[in-house]
Order: sequence, then structure tokens, then C-alpha cells
Amino acid sequence: MKRYEMIDEGIVTGRGIVFGGKDLDGEYFTRSTDFGETRPFEGMPVYYDHARGTLKSQIGIVKGWVPGDEGIDVQIELNKAHRYYEMVKDLIATGRMGLSTGALPNTFVASTDGEIKRWTVGEISLTLTPAEPRTMGLHTEVKSQEGDIVSDATKAPVPDHTESHSTQESIVNAQELEAIIEKAAQRGYEKARRGIS
Repeated sequence: MKRYEMIDEGIVTGRGIVFGGKDLDGEYFTRSTDFGETRPFEGMPVYYDHARGTLKSQIGIVKGWVPGDEGIDVQIELNKAHRYYEMVKDLIATGRMGLSTGALPNTFVASTDGEIKRWTVGEISLTLTPAEPRTMGLHTEVKSQEGDIVSDATKAPVPDHTESHSTQESIVNAQELEAIIEKAAQRGYEKARRGIS
């Protein structure tokens, strides 16, 4: 049995874009979608839920963008100095966090059947409610003793939402969220008490 160790607890990987199959908005990406590949995606900002809630600041950056046959995998480096880093990390650990991309204004073009023709990606977000449920189940990367990078053993299974989708399946319930926030607040209090920012 191989032993695994974390490469870096602030590195998160997942499927950022899925090709084929309509999302909850009835839209879908294909390999021919124009994502704005004329510039690099590495260094692109990462937000929590497209900065729509109370957490508006950038929480990380894209470190890797790897197109494949079924979609585009991304590697994200979270900002460990961010005030809400521990809370975001705990939400990822629930296995219910997914990814969602945001297009630059005025770049969205889709056909009448929902095929997205142009979606110039300007940011990527960690979210509990992605329009594409197949992006759920983010995980951290770990390294075996032999040095091979593999997925961690705790990766949550990707929920099957092909026939129906209940919002309750993809969000943390109120008690879980309250516990996560309480844990993050306690860590913040302990750091402040010790004089660590």
C-alpha cells in the first residue's frame, strides 16, 4: 500500500469546463467553443461564487489549464494568507464544491439549441452551486512516495445529475455551513490571540 503526502494543501484541481451535455441552464460547451485561447489562462483570478456574495476579493489564481477530450481541467492555487482561506478549504473538503467559469462582458455567444460558441473566460470560481454539476468534487493533489502525482483518496464522487437536479444535493446544509464558519472563526480568534494575522 502506498503512503501519500500532500504536495501543498493550497493546490486544488478539478474539471473547470465539461464538454457536451447541457448544464442546468440548458447550455453546453464543445471542443470548438472559443474560450479566448489567444492569451494564457495561467494567472487568471479565482473567486468564491463569482464574487457575488460577501466574499468579493480574489481567493487564488489559476496555475494550470489542461484541455482534454471531455473538458478542461484546472489547477488552482489558493491564497493561504486570505482571511477566508481556512473556510474555503473546509468547504472543499466537504466534496460539494464545484467550479464555474465567468466570461468577460459582451463575449457570450450561443446558438438557439444552447451550444456556447464563444465564452471568453475571465475568471473561475469555486462554488457550491455550479451550473454544471459535473464540476463537483474538487480535490487536492497528493504525491506518492515514488513521486507520482495522484488524486487524493478522499475525492468525493461526482453526483449524477443527468436526469434531474435538486439544489439540496449540491449545497451544504445550514448546520454544516454553520459548523464550518464556526471552525474558521475559532481559528481566526486563536491566531489573533497569538498575534498572527
